[in-house]
Parts: sequence; C-alpha cells; structure tokens
Amino acid sequence: ALEPGISGVTVELLDAGGAVIGQTTSGAGGAYSFPGLAAGTYSLRFGNSDGVTTYGRTVANVGSDATDSDADPITGQTGSFTLSAGQINNDIDAGLTQAVSVGDRVWFDLDADGTQDVGEPGINGVTVILDYAGLNGTFGDGDDQIGAASQVTAGDGTYTFANLVPGTYRVRVDAATLPAGLAT
Repeated sequence: ALEPGISGVTVELLDAGGAVIGQTTSGAGGAYSFPGLAAGTYSLRFGNSDGVTTYGRTVANVGSDATDSDADPITGQTGSFTLSAGQINNDIDAGLTQAVSVGDRVWFDLDADGTQDVGEPGINGVTVILDYAGLNGTFGDGDDQIGAASQVTAGDGTYTFANLVPGTYRVRVDAATLPAGLAT
C-alpha cells in the first residue's frame, strides 16, 4: 500500500529556464495538478511544510518512477521533464518524512571526565560537521555524504542540524577551528 499523502504542501511549476510559472498547494491525499500545460520542458519544486509541520525530504530516484520521490532532498526540485501536446504525467512526486534533528554543545571539559558538568563553558565559533551514512545506513560503502552539512557553534557552544531525513549520521568537530591549546 502507498504511504499517505500530505495536504498543504506548496508545489511550484518551473519553465525550462528555471523561472516559476505556476504554484499550487497539495490537496487531500497529497494530490496536486497543473492542468492545461502547453508542450514543453518543465520541472517542479516541492516545499517541505504543510504550514504546521516541517518535514525532511527523502532520497530521490530509488525505485519505480511511479512510486519513488523525484525531488532533490536538499532543494526539493525535480529534474526536468518534457511534455508533448495533450500528455499527462502523474508520476512526478516528492517523498517527505517526519524530520529529525541532531545537536548539542561543544564545551570545555575542565576536568576531562567526558561529561558536561555545571560551570564548564561552551565554546563559540567551532565548526561542527555532519556526515550522513547514505540510504543503507552504513559508512564506508560509497553512498555516504561526508560533510553533508556544517555549522558554527553559537556563543554557548550549541549547534543543531534540523530537518534531516531519518538515518545514520556522524557529527565531528573541525579541530582547526578549536581555540589554541584545545583538542577533541
């Protein structure tokens, strides 16, 4: 059985040059349409919110075109497709998933016990890098996205990577951005 559609998601229609030429919102069951299009080359860009919940985008192009997601997980945009006069293509869609997030704090471990104790200060300005293990959840097998995202810690050492697709991730600190004399 197909997974449930999501209503209220913005869908933009783009021309061959990438300009937005139409916009709609998915209705009941996630359905949307752009009727009466002229023959030509188009692409779509899907939002990742129904106005209440922000979702993560799932991976694209991993199965049958009729049932897989066609939207890039980062941009929400599909590849281009060409329609001939009178053609209907109901196979351009986007998979959204309940988003997950990961984050915490980079801190100065004054007593070197590996635990964030009261009074141990956060470290501002440290680059934290997020690696994604890919669709199969295993690092080191070729589908990894090493350096998928990065952030710089806030004043109290906090960072958060939000709106991620559920999966296996690794967080690491760029040691070159630590203050002098500190190491991971």
